[in-house]
Amino acid sequence: MNISLYISRKRLMKFLITGVVLLTVINIFHQISWYFWQQDYKLLMWHFDIGGDETVPTWFSSLLLLICTILLLLVARAERNQPYPATRHWQGLALIFLALSIDETAALHEWSSSLLATLELKGIFYYSWVLFGLGFVLLCGIIYSRFYWRLPQRLKIQFFLAAALYVGGALFVEMINARQEYLFGAQTLTYQAMTAVEELMEMCGILVFINALLGHLENRLSSLTVTLGTKEILSLERVDV
Repeated sequence: MNISLYISRKRLMKFLITGVVLLTVINIFHQISWYFWQQDYKLLMWHFDIGGDETVPTWFSSLLLLICTILLLLVARAERNQPYPATRHWQGLALIFLALSIDETAALHEWSSSLLATLELKGIFYYSWVLFGLGFVLLCGIIYSRFYWRLPQRLKIQFFLAAALYVGGALFVEMINARQEYLFGAQTLTYQAMTAVEELMEMCGILVFINALLGHLENRLSSLTVTLGTKEILSLERVDV
């Protein structure tokens, strides 16, 4: 039995962008309704809280990161015959995004804050886990610097934009929000608005990254076939629609 899946890059991106826009609009309505009519809407709309745990936006973000993982593995496969294949770097990125996908729903990064709880950090470091995040980003930057500069120019620009949006939201806007909560608490409209900005930046960064990976795959592959034993189980073909 052969199963063929035809992928349209434009249609896939349109679907994902629509999902981000819808979730953002619903979250805005949720935050406004919570701020003005707490008892009437809080229980109904919390499932769409873009900054909450175990909510629809959280699972959607986790799905986006998982898509990145799959695409990175495909790129690693497609790059094997290139002059500078860097297969391990692509596989390493896939592992990182898999970990991010798991963390998005399990919130493991918040557990790491307990390791620094005795320091009683304040202000922008009120969420102490960002120290680990900053260190991790710096380490990845060092390890992947040579890999990055060998990428095609267009891909470098797209990767930089994706990283700026994602890291900017996940760390730097998070640090601003940490100070906001430390000074005024989390139950303010400003805090909720900044949380929405943070999550929107993260999702936009992931979308830019997905689009970049799809474009790179288009340049490297016209089709991909996955087999189990001697049987073809999946055939992926590029369709320019």
